[in-house]
Amino acid sequence: MSVRILIPILIAFILTGCHNRQRLQDRPQQEVPALIETPKSLEDKGSYTFSKRGGSNLVESLYEELVTQDAALKRLEDQIDELNKSQQDSTESFSNFNQKIQSYYHIADRDATEINDSVLSEKIKLLVAGSLAKYNAQVSEHNELLKTIGAKESAIADLHQAVKIVTTLAVIEKYQKGNMPDTRPLRGYVQEQDKTIHMEDKLLNR
Repeated sequence: MSVRILIPILIAFILTGCHNRQRLQDRPQQEVPALIETPKSLEDKGSYTFSKRGGSNLVESLYEELVTQDAALKRLEDQIDELNKSQQDSTESFSNFNQKIQSYYHIADRDATEINDSVLSEKIKLLVAGSLAKYNAQVSEHNELLKTIGAKESAIADLHQAVKIVTTLAVIEKYQKGNMPDTRPLRGYVQEQDKTIHMEDKLLNR
């Protein structure tokens, strides 16, 4: 699949998932982000060091430049920022409530275990367990929705990374075409190496 087709698909997929809009195949294709002529991240003539963790990240730097120039990417970043900001507001109420309830049942079960009368202790433990099972059934939809949120959060993060890579691939490929160094310096150096090797061989065999 070409870069021109893949970019709008990735962006549309994320935005569709966030808003529950119409199916992806029904959405009009967007143009590939306009490529900046000479990205600031690539202006330095020196070498560029990369690392697996931390440090300079050329993919991120190039993508940030693209975001400032492409409306679709800007909308995507705004949408992701809004999701991150609203996540706590959306989940905090139930999370706090559930934590209190679960804490109660945990303590109640522990306290029931401390009852000296073993028969009474077992009856109370069963009573607590039954109440907890009833509660868990009542909040099953809440928990399923939390699982869905977690799964979609992971999918959005994966697709976000894919968008960054695909969009910047187009930039780096254009940069390669316009800035590929000539091979003459390399060939010239190889010739000098050959000359040096010849001199060394000559000295060894004289």
